[in-house]
Amino acid sequence: MHACAAFQHQIGACAINEDAADQHKAVFPRSELEAPCTHDAICAVLHCACATCHEQRSLQSSTPPVHTLATSILGQCLITFSLLGYIGCPQLIPYFVHLGDTSIGQRLEELVPHYIRTCIWKEFDDQDKTRSSHFAKRFSWFRHQFFLPFIDGQSFADFSKSTKLPFIEEQSLLARNEDGDLVPQHGGFGRVFSFRILPEYDHLSPDPNSNTLYVRKELFSTSSAAFHAERSNLELVKELHDPHLVRLVKAYKHGETFNFIFLRSMTNLGAYLRDSYYAAPSLQDTNIQTSPLWDQAFGIAKALSHVINYTPPNESKPLYGYHLDLKPANILVEPNGTFLISDFGLARFQPVGDTSRITPFGGSEAYAPPEIDLTNARYNRKYDIWSLGCIILEILTYIVKGHDGVKLLDKARLTRQGNIAEDRFWEYNNTKECYQLKPTVSRWVEDLRNPTHAMTWQSREFLHEISDLILNMLHPLKLERLSSQQVCQRLDGILNRFHVDSAAPLSGQVAVGEDEVEYAAHVTRRIQSMLYNTTGTWVPGSLTIVEDAHQDVHVLSATQDDRAAVRMKVGPRSQTKLVPRYASHSRLHEGYADCHLYFSIMKSGTPEFPFTRLYFREESDRLLGLSAFIGQDIMSSLPIQDCNIERKRHRVRRDTNTPIEAAITVELWSENAHLHPPLRSSRGHRRSVRRNLFSEPTRRRVVIYFPTNILTIRFAKNVRLERLESASSSKHIKLIPTDRKRDPTFSVSMLKPSKGEQVPGIPMSSTFLEKEEDSTKFECKSVELAFNHEHSRNAFYNTYRKMKEEWRIEDKEYEQCRRAMHNTLGFSLE
Repeated sequence: MHACAAFQHQIGACAINEDAADQHKAVFPRSELEAPCTHDAICAVLHCACATCHEQRSLQSSTPPVHTLATSILGQCLITFSLLGYIGCPQLIPYFVHLGDTSIGQRLEELVPHYIRTCIWKEFDDQDKTRSSHFAKRFSWFRHQFFLPFIDGQSFADFSKSTKLPFIEEQSLLARNEDGDLVPQHGGFGRVFSFRILPEYDHLSPDPNSNTLYVRKELFSTSSAAFHAERSNLELVKELHDPHLVRLVKAYKHGETFNFIFLRSMTNLGAYLRDSYYAAPSLQDTNIQTSPLWDQAFGIAKALSHVINYTPPNESKPLYGYHLDLKPANILVEPNGTFLISDFGLARFQPVGDTSRITPFGGSEAYAPPEIDLTNARYNRKYDIWSLGCIILEILTYIVKGHDGVKLLDKARLTRQGNIAEDRFWEYNNTKECYQLKPTVSRWVEDLRNPTHAMTWQSREFLHEISDLILNMLHPLKLERLSSQQVCQRLDGILNRFHVDSAAPLSGQVAVGEDEVEYAAHVTRRIQSMLYNTTGTWVPGSLTIVEDAHQDVHVLSATQDDRAAVRMKVGPRSQTKLVPRYASHSRLHEGYADCHLYFSIMKSGTPEFPFTRLYFREESDRLLGLSAFIGQDIMSSLPIQDCNIERKRHRVRRDTNTPIEAAITVELWSENAHLHPPLRSSRGHRRSVRRNLFSEPTRRRVVIYFPTNILTIRFAKNVRLERLESASSSKHIKLIPTDRKRDPTFSVSMLKPSKGEQVPGIPMSSTFLEKEEDSTKFECKSVELAFNHEHSRNAFYNTYRKMKEEWRIEDKEYEQCRRAMHNTLGFSLE
């Protein structure tokens, strides 16, 4: 075999992406061509004695020495020589040496047959037009397969249709359909392909040896306006440098087709939450509140807020951004689990103050808000908040119920009218003539908050917080919907309180003034998991409660660092109530729905609410905090499912189907007069402790929290606790009269909200607590409680019995002392 034929065969073996049906799909990377193009091999080809090579040399007036020419080929014309060798005319290389591969690559579109014949090898064409025409055509046919463009991210590139891009392993991006089959993933505006770039031509990746995987979005539309609009959006998003926003790598045009290149993600959020193949973090790996998916949810919430309230990195005017097609399919999931908001094809950015009407077109209706149904509606920046709420609901569903749960949610929101099926989260209520969350979706949220899904009180409380946030994001009225800043603030507060690191011990030591008296020091020193909030940020700290000379209560907190203790004034003890939000989970006024304890102060008949809020990561610390503030030892605190109150004349029932906001808690209190100092008299002197050796037994209470009321039942002789033992009531207990014939009822008090309050508070002074109880008494025949579990019922029953026995002993001693003093003094001790 002649040297030129052997060389032609070796060059053909360098082809990549070779297709037997179409040889023009193959490309010849320079790195592959270097192996056959050694100096000796080139010299051998240039010395080839075959008739064809001899004739091609003879038609040239002059040629450089072979060794000199071979050196020039290796230095600057290796690709061109390989191409000439592949098409059968390697001896024509002298016509190209003075140009070099770089220049030829830049002028590739000029190298059509006519130009080659008349400008490159005119001498050869003048002497053999037939062979010149043949080789010129073959050079033009194969030139794009050898001269591949470098792909960089510097600027927009416009490639001709005939240009071969250095893409390998290109294939349609696949996604699983409802039947579990892998099908090409196409959006409404383009097709998506995964591919790699030949390393030597990849100037996008910082590491040329990384073999990076990319995604190419090929737009269906050939409209340059649509392409440049999306490109402009992606460039604006790129300037934010947000780790949860997709980053455009390259924009280019190939023939008439517009394309965007991005780094390849693992999948999208829709598939991630529904397909076990991707191994998303499950509830088996973590608690509900500590799932790593919450950090990602917060990440995309912040990223969306950055888009909605766009602040350019330069000094140009701020913009309002609208994504308008936010859905799980447009949330990418990176291999490390990071979520990225993508697909800004429908996005709009408007200068602040621009009143032009924003109208989404072509986006998915499944995750769009109700206002999309209104033809003349003006969309505002809360449009995308609805979509984000739907996405967070799916994330919560996955964390609680797994992949199958998300698929069941898909079915729950699917409704049919005749042959038409739609899967939106909302519907139009013809009776009420308004939009509303679909009842199936509302019930789904309520079911997620069911205590059976949470093993700890932290998880139960977290479910309340997150589901409340979701419902506020999914408000049918856009004006009532949360803003992006409010969503971020609420979500950040929730995650902060449940994730903040409180492992470092807190000293709990703060400076108490000389004229101040400290409350319950032996109790507050034990609290290690408190967080306080006065400025919108949750900070871990110790708890110290003091009362100054003016009877004003202050909360002092020392942090884990060396900063000075924070002092938060609450108000006069006689006018201050503590609101234990944790016990009722009721919806409170804005700013106070994310804490365990906050304060209400009655001034001139109007409540004021100091912004000091307290949160406790541990249940035991939460109860210690409540105990220190109200002067009551909390002996037991348990959630209950239901409560029946049988009044003297009529019966009031708490329905077990009441929404979870009306959840009830029952506690057992034992008053501890040593936790608080005595109240000062009108003359400024502190009164002595109300009870002495001959006083009544310590007040003990059963306390039941309702959404807008607190029921208290003092321990007394004429009330006892009965445990119901039937199969249908194994979780029930009942407070009933001790002797129905002698005394058929017992006294109950109902603490109600004061004017201007939404929920009742507990007076910090036990004296004022008793006054309020006395003013709200009524008679009851029975109070029946239903617990979540039988063991909870039994624990409460045993604690009650122990406390009742202690109360009975104290009461017996009191009666004996009272009789003894009566016999000695001749009058009763009252």
